[in-house]
Amino acid sequence: MAASQWNKAGTWEEKDVSAWAKDTISGGLASVSTQSAAVSSVDSVDGHVQVLHVRGKARVGMELTIKLSWTATVDANEIKGKMQIQELSETDVDDFEMELVDISGSNSERGSAKKHASTLRDGIVDVLRSMMTAAIERADKRS
Repeated sequence: MAASQWNKAGTWEEKDVSAWAKDTISGGLASVSTQSAAVSSVDSVDGHVQVLHVRGKARVGMELTIKLSWTATVDANEIKGKMQIQELSETDVDDFEMELVDISGSNSERGSAKKHASTLRDGIVDVLRSMMTAAIERADKRS
């Protein structure tokens, strides 16, 4: 993102892209799946996403909470659960904490289902990284 006409020094500028980013994340997460688990619905994406132009460099700043539902197959049984990713920022996209809750099934099935649901992490990271790259490219085109 190039600095605006008024910001020749390129010191600090920010552009809110929250609505676009939330739609992009929701669409991307809806198709995340592995051999053993899949996102069944994106329940909410809340927070803010901004493209920041700081000292001539563009970067994304964000703080998001993502809630989604997932399914996993354990011993031919479909297990359902929910995942919550809270206080997700641009600095922890690769190392966020995800809380798995409301998991159906027996105790042993729930344990296996958690392992299967955890395999969704790489797909979630890919969606987030892709959104961040696209946000900067989109801001560059509009400046």
